[in-house]
Amino acid sequence: MWYVAVNAKSYGPYTDPQIQGFAAEGRITSASLISQDPSRGFVPASQHPAFQNWIQPAAAQAPAPQPIAQPIAQPILTPIAAPQAGVLARQIQPQYSPQPLAPNPQPAPLQTQTQSPAPQAVAAPQKAPNTVFVVMAEIRSNNGMDFLQALQSQGIAQRIGDSVWLLKSAVSAEQLRNQLSQTLGPDDRLFILDSFANKTAWFNIGADMDARIRDLWDIQS
Repeated sequence: MWYVAVNAKSYGPYTDPQIQGFAAEGRITSASLISQDPSRGFVPASQHPAFQNWIQPAAAQAPAPQPIAQPIAQPILTPIAAPQAGVLARQIQPQYSPQPLAPNPQPAPLQTQTQSPAPQAVAAPQKAPNTVFVVMAEIRSNNGMDFLQALQSQGIAQRIGDSVWLLKSAVSAEQLRNQLSQTLGPDDRLFILDSFANKTAWFNIGADMDARIRDLWDIQS
């Protein structure tokens, strides 16, 4: 079993598969403090031999780099909009135009005036799209006010129950979980659902509930 120290607080215990999943999600890095016995202290994950085993499965899933083929002709890049609900995506589709060869090429006439290329417009950076989260928090500590302030700092929040909020924000479910969990104690629990992207994130809900949620959200099984 494993324990993780965050902001001088110990969380756990976690099993090997759970810790490996945290490492694959980026929730545990080489600088994270871990221990199998909190009474003996914590060390950075990079100093523990098991850390390399946790990150190897995530690295093995990364796609291998593809060789770059030499282009036959100059491609004409055409943006194509992908039909996705609520999200605009663009991809580049190459179309090659053959170049005819003149039988007797003639030298180009000399130009008396150099023409400068027209300036290209610089595209403005696109803002991340908003989404609506369902946030459920069971706060048993005295950190309720800190949690509420952190929630309101992430966007527009609306409370719809004793422990349920709706939040409109442009962050991801993982980013929101990481921000809110900093205000929670070891006895507090948190569950987040991105209602647009159908993504979930949670904090301190226990090993059994962690496995049940993953199985429940796997609609392919």
